[in-house]
Amino acid sequence: MVSVVRFGAGAPGAVGLALAAIAAGCATLAYGMRTVQRVAGRPPRVWMTLALVGSVVPPGFGLWILGWEGLRPIALGPAGAGWLVAILHLWLGVWVLRTWMKVLEIERLAQIMLLNPPDLGGRP
Repeated sequence: MVSVVRFGAGAPGAVGLALAAIAAGCATLAYGMRTVQRVAGRPPRVWMTLALVGSVVPPGFGLWILGWEGLRPIALGPAGAGWLVAILHLWLGVWVLRTWMKVLEIERLAQIMLLNPPDLGGRP
């Protein structure tokens, strides 16, 4: 997004990067909602299947940012100010992957809750 604002839509890869970020955010939200809806006992819906299929977008985006936008400029050689942008991309890629792992932890917790529902019967 910064590249689009700073250099305009003509910056190489800027629009693709911004669209991929939005797609990854939407896919993460949909996958989290799918998990919450399953725990709440809602019946399966079509969008839940789409959210499951779209769950490859966030880790793919994180790896792309980490590797292509972050590590590649560093590996190509000294670029001065380009290294700062590369390091910021490294940080962003790691952040996206850590966030995705937290969503997966929530899903795992939901699976455990479905297997062992709490006793809400009010027995002493």
